[in-house]
Amino acid sequence: MVHHVIKIPGSTEEYPDKKRIVVQEGITDPERFSFHLVKTFKFLPKWFAGTSAS
Repeated sequence: MVHHVIKIPGSTEEYPDKKRIVVQEGITDPERFSFHLVKTFKFLPKWFAGTSAS
């Protein structure tokens, strides 16, 4: 079983009734064929390879 820890800054505790959006950073797409194309051909935009090239 995986447990996740969410750290909430103190400033958000002042507004307990407000909704929040949680963003998980550090997740990237696998390095597929489009990633290698972007790395080889620098004129291609990074978005072409998704998050693996950024």
